[in-house]
Amino acid sequence: MKRAAQIALAALILCGVVVSSWHGALAQTKGADWPCIQVLQPELSVGAMWSGPDPAPAAATWRDSPAVTELVRRVAPRRVAVEEASSEMHRFLAGASGDRNVTATQIFAGLFESLSAERSAIIRGIQRYSARQAALTERIETARRARDALDPNATDPKVRDRRVELEAQMTWDTRIFEDRERLLPVICEQPVLMERRLFALARALAEELN
Repeated sequence: MKRAAQIALAALILCGVVVSSWHGALAQTKGADWPCIQVLQPELSVGAMWSGPDPAPAAATWRDSPAVTELVRRVAPRRVAVEEASSEMHRFLAGASGDRNVTATQIFAGLFESLSAERSAIIRGIQRYSARQAALTERIETARRARDALDPNATDPKVRDRRVELEAQMTWDTRIFEDRERLLPVICEQPVLMERRLFALARALAEELN
């Protein structure tokens, strides 16, 4: 399966139920509801993303500017390349009136809020994905125990039929489990990509600060 198809399928999986720091830290252990090797960071840090003016006031006011709100709506989505989004922000700030630092900080506040919310939704999706895998594992094990409890040499047709039924269920469930596991690296990569996107856009905005 090509990578583009893998990403598309992973997105569908996450949407159906609706990956770590930008410096790429990794964990060697997994939590009960976190199947990824990446460190789970539930929330992004403003300080790690932004070195400009305090964004707290802008976080409360960026939606008051229709122009800034519309810009954030256009450049925040992942389908928009970082280079394209950065160029659009540069053009916007070049023609903006008023204090450029204030406007750039408002744009950052809008991007931080939008991308953080999307990233949080993805993380919740991954956790539900992990829970479904755990439930599927238990279902497979339950079927295995039930099959093993049946005499493989039984002549009773009902017993033989039940063994065949359980083995078919285990085969199907195992295939689903393994297919999902192969997609896990792509799914776990999504929060990391969101962080890198936000960091890159914040860096582009920082270039406009006086």
